[in-house]
Amino acid sequence: MKQLRNITIGLAMMIGAAVMAEVPDLPKRTVNGKEYYYYEVPKKETIYSITRKFGFTRDVIIQYNPQVRDGLRAGDTLLFPVDELEEVTAPEPAAAPIETPVEEPEAEPVEEPEAEPAGEEESPEAEIEQESEERLQTECAEEAVAETEHAECVEVEPLNIAVMLPFMLESGHVTRQAENNTNFYRGMLLALEELAPTSGFKVNLTAYDTDGGSDVLSGLLSRPEMVDMDYIIAPNDTLAIERIAAVADSASAMVMNFFAVKDDAERMHESVLQANITREEMYECAAVAFCNEYASKKVVILNATDLPADKKEFVDLLTDKMVKNGIPYEQINYSGNFAVSRLAGLPMGDYVFVPTGASREILLRIIYPLTEYSASVTSGSTALFGYPEWVTVRGEVKNQLHKLNTVVYSRFSTALSCDKAKAVAQAYEKWYGTEMPQAVPNTVLLGYDAMSWLLYASSNGITEPFDGVQNSFRVREIDGAGDVNCALYFLRYTPEGEIDAKVL
Repeated sequence: MKQLRNITIGLAMMIGAAVMAEVPDLPKRTVNGKEYYYYEVPKKETIYSITRKFGFTRDVIIQYNPQVRDGLRAGDTLLFPVDELEEVTAPEPAAAPIETPVEEPEAEPVEEPEAEPAGEEESPEAEIEQESEERLQTECAEEAVAETEHAECVEVEPLNIAVMLPFMLESGHVTRQAENNTNFYRGMLLALEELAPTSGFKVNLTAYDTDGGSDVLSGLLSRPEMVDMDYIIAPNDTLAIERIAAVADSASAMVMNFFAVKDDAERMHESVLQANITREEMYECAAVAFCNEYASKKVVILNATDLPADKKEFVDLLTDKMVKNGIPYEQINYSGNFAVSRLAGLPMGDYVFVPTGASREILLRIIYPLTEYSASVTSGSTALFGYPEWVTVRGEVKNQLHKLNTVVYSRFSTALSCDKAKAVAQAYEKWYGTEMPQAVPNTVLLGYDAMSWLLYASSNGITEPFDGVQNSFRVREIDGAGDVNCALYFLRYTPEGEIDAKVL
């Protein structure tokens, strides 16, 4: 694994525009006899997002509101003097269009032109056209130089991102988790290289190795640059997330939790965004989507009485939804190997089978008998509905999933045969001299999607839907707390051997 270092990448698209394009559409109030625009800061707002929303630079915001130098808080009121801003944003008078006078020639008899001897002077009309063209080219060149000089003077507010993960750079033994963290960061760099030059952002991306315990983390959090962070990528560590969030709550950073699926710090901290749908919302979303998907089918619950029913909570919720939606179902209890003869009494029709457990042993018990049953019926169709744990199966078992038109719900997509996924894999090999790991989920793609989404969300807001290569984002704000990503996939294993991914 290559040695990482703190990396700052400044990639900016300088645009030829004024510091503020127009007077902001804000309410006004009078303070001490002077008229001000005012803006009440809502939850989740940062100085950076305000610069994008109204066109102010950070310096302008702090110039008139020095109390927010160390970060914003919900409920803060920002004031901007009306007279000064209107002077700044007064439009320049438009330049008069350049016109070249053209004289209409007198009508003359048409004659065949005589051949002109080499080196003879051009006609007056040709000289006029040439002078006009040269003048236009000179003016265009002068305008281009002026725009370039102006663009160099425009201040682009930076987007500061801290990646705080245990890379284990000083350790003699690097764990699998540390390798995954490195690949996540590499994926972020790939997205930054591709997208930042045309995003309009100057991005400062810095990696911090948190390996070494709480003292190391405390030292990193006390660094002065942390005050200016817009996003902090937190490690898969509940205690670390809590400590980072405690610092971020008093600043303007958002703490992005991409790894700790079961952590619920977003319920207690406004600064935290849980990038994985919670189990409760995942079950609810999957059950509702199931009822929409299979409203016209008959449902059969397969319950192995001698094995743990680890999906009982979901199945109970699902059956409750089916009753409310008028979807008929029945349950078959069995012990030991499941025999296809147990299905002989089913009348002809369209069926979807749902096991009460997601273990590999349960899957192996039912999948071959179900395939045999599906091949034997002369009327109707057979489908299997299952769980995220199945996305890692390979070989012949996966082939059976395709034969049964299996649908599973998952927090991420495994439909990675698309051109975009291939392009990321090629870029990874070019940058790092080795093939991109094929793990499920793929941490390189997670990092790539995370960086792509942060760039998108910084311009459009975190609640705007975004679909990446492997991960999607449908962020919901939690009242009085943080945010959670509610994106969930239905992955359909088609008989043609493909996987179709649908974001619910």
